[in-house]
Amino acid sequence: MKNKNIIYNQLEELLFSLGFIPVETKGNHKVYSHPNSKALILLPNYQSTDRLNLVHYLAIRRTLKEYDLMDEMTYENWFDTKIKIYQNQ
Repeated sequence: MKNKNIIYNQLEELLFSLGFIPVETKGNHKVYSHPNSKALILLPNYQSTDRLNLVHYLAIRRTLKEYDLMDEMTYENWFDTKIKIYQNQ
């Protein structure tokens, strides 16, 4: 799989749209919790314009699939759409 050059704020937009909420933490990580499914996503402290690391992209895709929050194809298509919109701006 190639790196899709996803910007962190695009990922955050997806997580919020799925019902994830940020969790206050100490340290240099960001944590997102999904109250209904109890899914947790832990990420380094990305800045909003940072590119998302491919390892994190894949880990989040797997978490969303395991908790039945989003299937892999929908996940891929969601970011493909965002990338096209971003490139056309």
